[in-house]
Amino acid sequence: MSTGQTILWVDDDAEFVRDVLAVWHPHERVTTVRDCAEARRELADYCPALVILDLKTPDPSAPAGGEGGLGLLEYIRRECRSGTPVLVLTGDERPTVLDRAAGLGAYAILPKSHAITTIAQIAEQKL
Repeated sequence: MSTGQTILWVDDDAEFVRDVLAVWHPHERVTTVRDCAEARRELADYCPALVILDLKTPDPSAPAGGEGGLGLLEYIRRECRSGTPVLVLTGDERPTVLDRAAGLGAYAILPKSHAITTIAQIAEQKL
């Protein structure tokens, strides 16, 4: 598995991704996927420079009630080099969810309601 200067953005909200990228123009290539199964297929080929992960992204390969983004975060830690930074975005602010994401090594966890410029600035810090 190679590493690349690519940002993998895992989010089923294409409009949100488009809005952030309208104000943030990273030098790295951005690959967007709309579900966790697509993300796993991408991650089988390379480990990106950064993963931006919405925890609410669906996972059609998981059993009903599966973990979605948390399961993908665990997969990234297991399959990619451990230093792959993951910026977690979420609308789910339950402490148990946030604690689990932190425990799995997310370098930052932000509510999706944060200003788009704040999300872009925090993402840029790890590139």
